[in-house]
Amino acid sequence: MSWRPSRWTGEERESLLGAANLADQTAKRLGAPWPAIEDWPEFEDGSGLHCKVGSHTPNGFGLHHVAGNFWEWRRDGYDTYFYARPSTPDPCAPWENASHRIVRGGAYNDGASNARSAYPDVNPFENSGVSMGVRPARALRRSDANQAAPR
Repeated sequence: MSWRPSRWTGEERESLLGAANLADQTAKRLGAPWPAIEDWPEFEDGSGLHCKVGSHTPNGFGLHHVAGNFWEWRRDGYDTYFYARPSTPDPCAPWENASHRIVRGGAYNDGASNARSAYPDVNPFENSGVSMGVRPARALRRSDANQAAPR
């Protein structure tokens, strides 16, 4: 198996420059108290909170903000027993019996260490907020918004 960087931009955190919206000096000037700002004190992306889609470099698939901006809610439920089983045709843990959902990619108030799709975090299903969202891979139609997600 060949080596792959942990971020689509490359292994070094500096590779995120121009490609991610993270805790930065703009947020600090606006009064943000996030500890992650001090993890990379010279970082500046120009956004205090969310940034407009397309304001940073897209990945190789043309998707913007797959690192930073907000945690991406995933289809995966979090189930410790599922991950202990041998692999299944569907690598996503089902929603049934799961107490939490997986989120990935880090948010505007996180540091570079969380800004990668390989870094998972877990959140209760009822947890929502301005640091979580979805990253559509195609244009959405109004009818798509009317379809409720499980739970």
